[in-house]
Amino acid sequence: MKPDGTDLRWKQIGVSDILQDKQLPFFIELLTAEHPSKDGNATATITKVEFAGDKEKIREYAGENVNQAIGDVEVIWVDPSTNDGDTGIVAVYLQTHDGEIRID
Repeated sequence: MKPDGTDLRWKQIGVSDILQDKQLPFFIELLTAEHPSKDGNATATITKVEFAGDKEKIREYAGENVNQAIGDVEVIWVDPSTNDGDTGIVAVYLQTHDGEIRID
């Protein structure tokens, strides 16, 4: 429930799978027309996601090309060994009016 009383409802798939393997994606489907991202004006755009994991395993799990699934966002694959052996999202790059920033 948002402060204005709008009820948000959604379904999520795959959340329990990431408990066993952090590199697997999960999906959220909003069941209401009011998307929280429409509450304000965007001041940044996601341009890249840096990801540590097995690209083929993710493709098999998601059933399609990961790059196509997220549109114009560039996916940078890194070897988990360069990320202390951890898998999953390493960093997100945002384009702002002041330039690109990396959040890790």
